[in-house]
Amino acid sequence: MKLQTKLLVSSIALSVTCVIASCLTLGWLTTGEAKRLLLQNVENQLVASRNQTAKQVEDYFNTITAGIMPVKRPR
Repeated sequence: MKLQTKLLVSSIALSVTCVIASCLTLGWLTTGEAKRLLLQNVENQLVASRNQTAKQVEDYFNTITAGIMPVKRPR
């Protein structure tokens, strides 16, 4: 095999290895970031749902309390 051919094959192999390594690294980083963003989004949705439910319960008790307060028993 000629030296020129060996250098060409080596250069191509090195280039392909670098491209594959870059793709794997970017894929790993992107997956980690996507996971972090999804978890943050889920947490935000759960907090919003919790706050909404707390407000509904509070409103319900305020409605019940407002309905009970005016009623007084005769003595």
